[in-house]
Amino acid sequence: PAAPAWGWKIGQLALDNYALNFDDDQAIQPAHIKLSQLQLKAKNLGPKQAIPLDLATRINRSGTLAANGTLQLQPLSGDMRLKLNNVDIVPLQPYFSDKLNISLSSGQMNASGQLRFIQGEKVTGSFNGGVSINKLASVDKKYGQDFLNWKSLQINGIKANERQVNIDQINLNDFYSRLLVNADGRLNLLDIATKAEAANNPAGPSTATAPAEKPEPFPLHISKVKLSGGNIQFSDYFIRPNYSANMTQLGGSISGLSTQADSRASMALLGSVNNNAQFSLAGTLNPLSKQLYLDIKAGIKGFEMIPASPYSGKYAGYEIGRAHV
Repeated sequence: PAAPAWGWKIGQLALDNYALNFDDDQAIQPAHIKLSQLQLKAKNLGPKQAIPLDLATRINRSGTLAANGTLQLQPLSGDMRLKLNNVDIVPLQPYFSDKLNISLSSGQMNASGQLRFIQGEKVTGSFNGGVSINKLASVDKKYGQDFLNWKSLQINGIKANERQVNIDQINLNDFYSRLLVNADGRLNLLDIATKAEAANNPAGPSTATAPAEKPEPFPLHISKVKLSGGNIQFSDYFIRPNYSANMTQLGGSISGLSTQADSRASMALLGSVNNNAQFSLAGTLNPLSKQLYLDIKAGIKGFEMIPASPYSGKYAGYEIGRAHV
């Protein structure tokens, strides 16, 4: 008969003030993560039992991680309470730098919640809690200008698993975005994602095929999104002469976002254009479902038309001498 499998057991394990350096040279750019002041306490260790443990460590210079709960090795599973504070996300940039044409210059992540997972034929799990990313700043690699910045992004009331994600509220405060149309008439948003997949699949002889049907989106529901202190700077370098507009004091809310096809979210946004006009957007929409739905009413008051004269000259054949809307 086959010999019984080896068994082992450790009554208690303690690590105090350890350090661990993680270097990943397989990323597009080498990634370096340093754990320091690491403390670990675990007891009743064995291969097929839940192991109580407490972990605390510093991540790179400013971040901290605390985890406590249970971990089982066979099969791999865990039930852990996690808390992340001020974790710098810039060192994680090598993992997505080949997918996005933006470069992060700052950003700190915080998270708190309950993580559960188990490994079967595939890993399944859930996370209940909240995540925030603060002081984010990014630069458009192609144009060398600020692209998206914000003071704080808070995602509260997350209930996520492998089947669906529900979010109670998202708050975005003091945000800035730079939108521009280049001299070729292309919007910078269209160039944020890299075209690596196109380079890996060069065009060959074309064959007439029916367009592929869009897959069903992953189930997602967001009860409310609140925006405040927004600033969107727009420049059009395609039109002659060039046109720019500065939208400030953007704020409002969107309620009931969902990937369900028949859902309708309500939106109400207010803002200012060039510090002399007020605009509003209100209505219903569904940007997350398989089929986009939009029913929006826009209003503007006190808009000075002369700066928009290049558009009337190009598309209507005359320029504007004086007018307000």
